Amino acid sequence: AGCAADIRYGLGWAQRLPAAFPVYPRAALKEAAGVANSRCNVRVVNFQTRAGMQPVLDYYYTMARRNGYDAEHLLRGSEHYLGGTKGDLAYVIMARQLPGGVVDVDLIASGGR
Repeated sequence: AGCAADIRYGLGWAQRLPAAFPVYPRAALKEAAGVANSRCNVRVVNFQTRAGMQPVLDYYYTMARRNGYDAEHLLRGSEHYLGGTKGDLAYVIMARQLPGGVVDVDLIASGGR
């Protein structure tokens, strides 16, 4: 509650993602935002890649599990959701297929640098 008002935009927030959830290798970062104060510590990024949906989902599932997070995958219509927690930390990844073989990804994670 109250975090949204403090969100600041800037591509530098992508550098401050939790180590478990970096921007996908060789993806094109489109937008980044975040907040880090006494109440909130959240990072939000949007990127696109031509790697394909399954490699993206596999990558983040593996990164989550290796770093002690749980992981659940849901498919709602044509949008994939992958999310989970580790203690008080959480993440969610929303991915959709765009025309031309591009996968568009929104990644939201608490914690980070």
